[in-house]
Amino acid sequence: MIGLIGIVMINAKQLSDDFKKNIKYSVYLKNNLSESEVLEFTKEINANPYVFSATFKSKEEAAEELKKELNAQDENQDDPYEILDGQIPLPNSIDLKFLPEFSNPDSLEQIKAQLEQENEVRELVFHGNLIHKIHKNSNTITIYLLAISAVLMIVALALINNTIKLTVYSKRFIIRTMQLVGATSRFILGPFLFSAILQGFISGVLAVVMLIGFLRTLQNQLPDLARVENQEFQLILFAGIVVVGILFSLVSTWFAVRKYLRKNLDQLTLG
Repeated sequence: MIGLIGIVMINAKQLSDDFKKNIKYSVYLKNNLSESEVLEFTKEINANPYVFSATFKSKEEAAEELKKELNAQDENQDDPYEILDGQIPLPNSIDLKFLPEFSNPDSLEQIKAQLEQENEVRELVFHGNLIHKIHKNSNTITIYLLAISAVLMIVALALINNTIKLTVYSKRFIIRTMQLVGATSRFILGPFLFSAILQGFISGVLAVVMLIGFLRTLQNQLPDLARVENQEFQLILFAGIVVVGILFSLVSTWFAVRKYLRKNLDQLTLG
């Protein structure tokens, strides 16, 4: 379950970043700019570290897009520019897309303030409210998932600890017998710790295999999920699951065995 929540968090972040990266912002340019000035300004914007892409859109292209949208809404729609004698009232513009790490309310305000100072800019259309909602919802989901993960981690630790305690409890007299024949604490601990490492490794690997199977099944049903899959983070998560499984088992076993190593025969009888 912990691994599943980790997968959800990783894919949710990738999905959010992919969505942010495809939000289009518009920079409307002044009408008195020459073609060379527009192209030069587009290159300048594209060179900024926060820009994912900057694409120039002429007023003719914008007009065609608008006509298509109007025709899609009403097939009987006449040419909207006939009453303007063919004049296109739309300005030239630049379609901007920002990198995900800059698609947050604070960064967008700074970028907007910077672009508003440019002489070539007539008007900016930024989706501040949309980004604010995405940012807020993303943070809220992350907090809830982390809280659930913490609860599940505590429950898992308690279950593993109790299971190991019961296993060691059933072998408490064997531990006492080994002490009576002169075995050192380190010698007695060795087999128990090795078994704990092996069991933790096997359980971690099984959990990873189940997660991979779940992911592949989900991707077969929703092929678009493969587009936002981050294999690097998933490998780190899988390795973390195995390591945590080994550590949980190892630490619980060490404390359980050490407990019975310090008890005398009367205490062992009472448990």
